[in-house]
Amino acid sequence: MQIFERIEGWPKHADPLVVAIGNFDGVHIGHQALLRSVVETASRLGAVPGAITFVPHPLKVLLANPDIKLLTTLKERAALIAQSGIEMLFRFKFDRSLANTSARDFVTGILHGRLHIAGLVVGPRYALGRDREGNIDFLREVGAELGIEILQVPPQQVDGIVASSTKIRECLLNGEIGLANRLLGRPYSITGTVGRCAGRGLGLGFPTANILGVEVLLPQNGVYITQSQIGERILNSVTNIGHHPTFYSETTSVESHMLDYRADLYGKVVKTAFLRRIRPEHRFPSREELIRQICSDIDFARDFFRLRHKAPGRVSRLP
Repeated sequence: MQIFERIEGWPKHADPLVVAIGNFDGVHIGHQALLRSVVETASRLGAVPGAITFVPHPLKVLLANPDIKLLTTLKERAALIAQSGIEMLFRFKFDRSLANTSARDFVTGILHGRLHIAGLVVGPRYALGRDREGNIDFLREVGAELGIEILQVPPQQVDGIVASSTKIRECLLNGEIGLANRLLGRPYSITGTVGRCAGRGLGLGFPTANILGVEVLLPQNGVYITQSQIGERILNSVTNIGHHPTFYSETTSVESHMLDYRADLYGKVVKTAFLRRIRPEHRFPSREELIRQICSDIDFARDFFRLRHKAPGRVSRLP
């Protein structure tokens, strides 16, 4: 997949495009349906499948508090979009000027005038342009004028819940990892580098990898069954997110205990996929009770992986 950071880099006489436009944060099942439709439509029209996204995320420009944590990094988002069969990814700089562009100017000047799109695939309730004036009715009208095929993909749902990045963030912050994963179509994951820590886990008999530098949203504090990818190796693990209330720590940490694996992981990049939440974080009255609970958590995780091992469709690499 080719990535264009500037529209000026797009050749004037390039093949026509079919595109979807969005932030694609998380590349969830709704986004995946859009991108599949782009690929199918492009094949039918003899065009190139593409996607347009924005940097930074529009919420970071439009909201008074721009400190929003996303579900995926730019690199992760691009990789997931590429996996959908998209061949061209355009990253438009999102600023106040672009936000104030009228829907007609955006479609006629950019989509038609510069990119020469043959088709536009949109989701439910999609609108573009200043004040979201470019709704589906507008797009169909202007599409007919310019010879652009407009397709609308229905919402993707899980148990009646529409997939959206906002809903997935809400699920993660509420500890609903199962629902978040179903809306994503894969386990939610974070990536960071193993750093030095206070060594409390080792002191309790359960060495942990202290994962630093996570750029995306952390799930709600608690203990989770996870899988940790280090290079090509995938390890079953138990991960704690929180403040270590038993030890009165104030900083949030992410620590993973690898099951049946002992090695110095300092400096290694670890991708952690969250499979199931075991429990919230608790303060225990004694060191001994904390150790008993950790043993229980590990036993629960082992049972989970034992049952999972018997099920078909195990993966050799985290998505």
